Amino acid sequence: MQTKSPGIFQVRDGEVITIDVKSTGAQTLFGVNYSVFGGGSPVIEGQPIKVTMDKSKAQGNSSIPGAKSTPLTLVFSFSSNSGGKYDLKVSGDAGGDTYTDFTQQAGKGPKAITYIFHIV
Repeated sequence: MQTKSPGIFQVRDGEVITIDVKSTGAQTLFGVNYSVFGGGSPVIEGQPIKVTMDKSKAQGNSSIPGAKSTPLTLVFSFSSNSGGKYDLKVSGDAGGDTYTDFTQQAGKGPKAITYIFHIV
């Protein structure tokens, strides 16, 4: 996996992406969901997300020659009144970059982060 810019990555077709999410802020019930390729699932605390990048399922155009792009969205919920935070690490099994990110609570509503993967 190569980080092209914050939240934008280049990966190989068939590469397995791992996203490890940890609740690190105020005490909150762990509430994270993800969606990619038209489907999604809740994230189980302590179990990293593993997604196989599949170029044939990607619907988006790409500025990278021969690539197709797909969004991967994470939605974070908070049960605390304030101070909630999630840290995450994104990496690929083909090596390359490891990307770290976080989201902080702003009110009681959920927060979302969308990453774009360009699959070659």
